[in-house]
Amino acid sequence: MTLATDDFVFEYQNTGDSSKLVSQYKNFLNKYTSLLWNDTIDFSNYDIRCFIACYVEDKEVRTNLRRGKFHSNETKKAAQQVLQKLRFKFRNHSFNELQSELIIPFLSCAAMYKPQGRSFEKYLYVAYKFELKRYLDTLKLDVLDRQGVMYIDIAEESEWKENIPDELIIQFDTDLELNDPGWIYGDKASEPFASLKPHERYIMAKYYFERYTDKEIAKMLPYNPKSIHRIRMRIKRKIQDMYYEGEINWIRL
Repeated sequence: MTLATDDFVFEYQNTGDSSKLVSQYKNFLNKYTSLLWNDTIDFSNYDIRCFIACYVEDKEVRTNLRRGKFHSNETKKAAQQVLQKLRFKFRNHSFNELQSELIIPFLSCAAMYKPQGRSFEKYLYVAYKFELKRYLDTLKLDVLDRQGVMYIDIAEESEWKENIPDELIIQFDTDLELNDPGWIYGDKASEPFASLKPHERYIMAKYYFERYTDKEIAKMLPYNPKSIHRIRMRIKRKIQDMYYEGEINWIRL
């Protein structure tokens, strides 16, 4: 028997409308938004401690975080160092942009979920931190940072792929193009799209490649439809400016 709490997950899988699902898990998502926006670690929260622990190299510190033994200065310092590196990636984001970015890996979990004897809630509490880590590990630096910093942690990504349980890895169709997660996250995106933020590429892929309307995309992230339109127009103007300035030699939007 399908669990009633999973109804909104299946609604999203069948219709692409995530508004009810995102609202249902608003508090869950807010704790990650709060972590990356407020520069404060809630050590009393098990999920946050386990997420931070994914980035800690020292085995003892990692274990202490997971088991709730976080009171030592060494453990707190290591956790705070992790947080600073993560927040560095989002320092050019507004609060709403950060929220939109964190919803993308959440929807990836929702798209792959199958009951198999456990609720989506239980699946999410295990899977989201791994999917969020994968997302953050592949997140490109903003264009404002490109000239000054280049950072690719291949070893960390490889280690993560070896450690994550197979059942939590989200698979996508091999024939995906612009809606390929690699393109959305920035790995496969070339200019002018490499200069965009992931949620901006997500909107572009949904609108121009998958032919969703602004109103439909607004239900996925969710955003106000007018905000989706404004974001698209801002991106369009940016690409047009790049064309007129000779930075790219083609344009078709």
